[in-house]
Amino acid sequence: MADRFIYDVFLSHNSQDKPRVRALAEDLRAAGLRVWFDEWVIKPGDDIDSAIERGLEAARAQVLCLSPAALGSDWVTLERSTVLFRDPTNVGRRFIPLLLANCELPDALRRYKYVDCRRMTKAAFAELLAACRLETESAPSVPAKKPAQPPKRAEPLALLERKLTGHKGWVWSLAVSPDGTWVTSGSSDHTVKIWDLETGACRATLHGHASYVNSIAITPDGKRILSASGDNSVRV
Repeated sequence: MADRFIYDVFLSHNSQDKPRVRALAEDLRAAGLRVWFDEWVIKPGDDIDSAIERGLEAARAQVLCLSPAALGSDWVTLERSTVLFRDPTNVGRRFIPLLLANCELPDALRRYKYVDCRRMTKAAFAELLAACRLETESAPSVPAKKPAQPPKRAEPLALLERKLTGHKGWVWSLAVSPDGTWVTSGSSDHTVKIWDLETGACRATLHGHASYVNSIAITPDGKRILSASGDNSVRV
């Protein structure tokens, strides 16, 4: 089966940690991994948010480099970028917190085992390298045992009714109307869309935000939509 990922590892970090992360990226690349590192991928004139989204989508593992600088003002951006990798439905992906310096971990990260690279020893690098590699690269495949009899087909837990297609970027947020007949969505294409759940048609596209729409809500009476964006604004 062809590998659907272009990169083996995506390095998320704060700019203040750039020298250490650059050295780490070079070591990982020297070890044979395909590394997404912003200096190597993002070119002058590129849309930075879009480039990061494409890199995350194309990477098998995300290494989140943690330090006091990363957990400061930049944490909201780093936290948003980890959503894809902390979703257990993303089969084949791996989320790896990497501790660069002593810092207090947010509640969202305490449940995950981190790689301790406060001192970049050979053992710490080997642990990181093993976590970033495909499991099939280090462990021999074991043929599955054939069942004695065909398993019974279970009833599906859910059925796909329709796809709502129209956004030109990732959908970061959704809200369902109080009566359950329509839904609104916020996207990295800077728009909010209103969808009819019965027909799947887009009722309206709302413009005005200058950055990704990462949070959305509907008032209890169903008459207003509130959207929050990376442009530091809330619109009604």
